[in-house]
Amino acid sequence: MCRASPTEGGREMARICFQGVTRHFSGADEPAVADVDLEIADGEAVALVGPPGAGKTTLLRLAAGLELPDQGRVLLGSGGDGEQVEVVLLYQNYATYPNLSVRDNITKTLPGSRSRQDIEANLDEVITLLDLGALVRRPVSSLSASERMRVAMARSLVRRPGVLLMDEPLANLEPGVRTDLRDRLVAAQRALRVTALYATEDLEEARAVADRVLGVQGGRVA
Repeated sequence: MCRASPTEGGREMARICFQGVTRHFSGADEPAVADVDLEIADGEAVALVGPPGAGKTTLLRLAAGLELPDQGRVLLGSGGDGEQVEVVLLYQNYATYPNLSVRDNITKTLPGSRSRQDIEANLDEVITLLDLGALVRRPVSSLSASERMRVAMARSLVRRPGVLLMDEPLANLEPGVRTDLRDRLVAAQRALRVTALYATEDLEEARAVADRVLGVQGGRVA
């Protein structure tokens, strides 16, 4: 049972709470997610590790509100109903605007509660955290794959979401580049105190990015 908690210093708490959550897709023999009870604390990073089809992506989509549980419920925030917590979902197949500069990609208005003024105010911090200062005026079309991923990360983090959901965002990158980006992402998540849920098949990566690592198999979390 997830416990309600007050705001901290005027800032809304951004917990993720699964209460007895089951999701069964039509035509499937077994549920994609089965009776999951899980609480992720405000500012905590949790990694979900498991093979393809284990239920990791479904858990992320449930947290994002893109799927609705057949049983149970998912709560975001301090534990009460009706709260508005901004959620960003980052995939390995990230989208950028190739003809725009790095800066304009980061500040490009996306659906959400943050105004453009808020985003501009956070821009310098995120650019520094992800080491994009030398690239801000360049068009994204001129960047490498790892640099474009940094831009996508910056665009997600500049919104200061309460919750950041990541579905194997580094899976398509070369090992050396992947490690560098992983470390930058961890530093940014901790500096900004974003509550994070990270799905991966790689146990080593899970241990590097998360405060807590959980196994997922057959739609169940251990």
